[in-house]
Amino acid sequence: MLRLAIIDDEEETRQIMVNFIDWDTYGITVVGEASDGFAAYDLINSLRPDIVLIDIQMPGMTGLMFSRRSVQRI
Repeated sequence: MLRLAIIDDEEETRQIMVNFIDWDTYGITVVGEASDGFAAYDLINSLRPDIVLIDIQMPGMTGLMFSRRSVQRI
């Protein structure tokens, strides 16, 4: 199974993505969630998901900043 992390500053949006999509149908398991880019960075480094769904507009570290920072580590 593929491992998925969902990053969004809105709790309701995260819960909708987690609970209303039948991830098992696609061979995907949700392994973690985070509410901002900084928490996401730590989560990604510890859980190593295959897929990350991240909001672009978040306070602190935006999704784009997160992406740039993550790519530099590869």
